[in-house]
Amino acid sequence: MKSLRQVLAEKYINWKARKALKNMDLSVSFPIHATSVKRVLIILPRNLDLLDDASQFVQVLRRTFSFWNISMFDVDKIPESHLNWLHLPNTQQLKSLQAARYDLVIDLNDFFDLRSAYISVMSGAPYRVHLRNHDNRFYNIFYGPSQVGTPNAYRSLLEQLQKFFI
Repeated sequence: MKSLRQVLAEKYINWKARKALKNMDLSVSFPIHATSVKRVLIILPRNLDLLDDASQFVQVLRRTFSFWNISMFDVDKIPESHLNWLHLPNTQQLKSLQAARYDLVIDLNDFFDLRSAYISVMSGAPYRVHLRNHDNRFYNIFYGPSQVGTPNAYRSLLEQLQKFFI
């Protein structure tokens, strides 16, 4: 059973995300010229079993798209001082993400995570990728590999990104 804090956090996230998405262009046309992407935010998986595979994915992504400035973000390592009472990134943390002006966010979670989805939207990135098509309000590029949560999923995601971003 969800706590009152979790219920309130979900409602708050949905409200804030809906408000933020009204100001964004949600359409995506492919292929996208890879050099139009400068800054990329990778949201690391919360499933610790996938962390090594995700790190390897990021290394290969950096070699493949060497002109991208790639940052990694671990949702579980946000300092307590950067969280609000709903255990969500506070205004200061969100402004820091927005100031980075990310062009692309890739959420490597093998399941839908509301906090990661919130960070994806609130970053202001025009391209937001997720491995599952759970809720298209938060993401606008979905890649549904047959083996979500395995190293093969990340390998095939890289292949797909190379087709999307030429």
